[in-house]
Amino acid sequence: YSSTSVWRRPSNALGTLASIVRGRWAIRSAVRRYDPDVIMVRGMFPGVSMLLAGGRSLRPFIFDSDGLELDSRVEGGDLSPTGAMYRVLRDVEAQLCRTAVAVLGRTQFNNEVLQARAGPTVRSSQFHVMTCGREPDVFRPLDPEAREQGRAELGFGPDDPVLIYVGSVWPQYRTPDIAKFTRALRERMPGTRLMVLTGHPADARRILVEADAEIGSQAVIMRAPPEDVPRLIALADVGFSLFKIGYGSRAQAPIKHGEYLMCGVPIIGTPQVGEAAAAVEAGLFFDDALGPDAAASWMADQVLPRRAAIAAEARRVGVQSFSLERTVDQYLQAFSGLPKASGRSRIVN
Repeated sequence: YSSTSVWRRPSNALGTLASIVRGRWAIRSAVRRYDPDVIMVRGMFPGVSMLLAGGRSLRPFIFDSDGLELDSRVEGGDLSPTGAMYRVLRDVEAQLCRTAVAVLGRTQFNNEVLQARAGPTVRSSQFHVMTCGREPDVFRPLDPEAREQGRAELGFGPDDPVLIYVGSVWPQYRTPDIAKFTRALRERMPGTRLMVLTGHPADARRILVEADAEIGSQAVIMRAPPEDVPRLIALADVGFSLFKIGYGSRAQAPIKHGEYLMCGVPIIGTPQVGEAAAAVEAGLFFDDALGPDAAASWMADQVLPRRAAIAAEARRVGVQSFSLERTVDQYLQAFSGLPKASGRSRIVN
């Protein structure tokens, strides 16, 4: 393993430009050192470095798009869709898709958009969906005794409806709406509790209190070590995965989907984001567009009375759709058509 530093000075823009140029030489150096058959490039700016280094004339390469990065930057306000930088990078994105031996994306929507932008010279067989896999032995339900004990440690009763959100509290994740959905269920079931696991607990508390003072002040909000996250998820009854819908978000594959389901937790969320079809079909993914009151009815009438059966079905769908083994199989399938050199097979990432 070797790394190359990314410069942030004298400004982010100039530092990024300098890092891209420097990345060209880092790629050439890695090729001389490792003599790989294939190079895997993840993301737009490493892709620019790859093209500067010679592109496919240097080595065949795989382009891991890691979502629709340019669209995400536009939706986040970091890039103008009418600016010169956006137009140049769109051309680079298309060139990467045309010259890569394979293109990897997190969703089918991501791949369809990239294929359309690249034009008729690319084939659909070049594009592969890669699931963000998780280890089923780590993300798993708890036995009833461990679940009750863990809930008691957090001040939850054994039968309290517990909602959980895991992740950041940036605007695109609609944190205030979490309070609205929690409020709707609490009006039906007063014992309802909310747990939030985030790297920004103070911001989460502030946003939730502004949306609903009671829900925000009573929520259990914490920064949890990674090794504790699976156990904490398994203490909940339903998980939140809310998104603002856009090109960038629809190309994402929320890791929390697999984590929730493998821990036996169904989801209230935005099914247009990520690959949620299997969970929707199994009745484990409630479309947040139907509103908080409908979601509260779903929880109170369908999920909580059948919690054990719902948890078992969520676990089954989670392992089937989001396991690490499935991700490995997807990568093997994507790599199966790549050029191979006699007696060796090396990929530089």
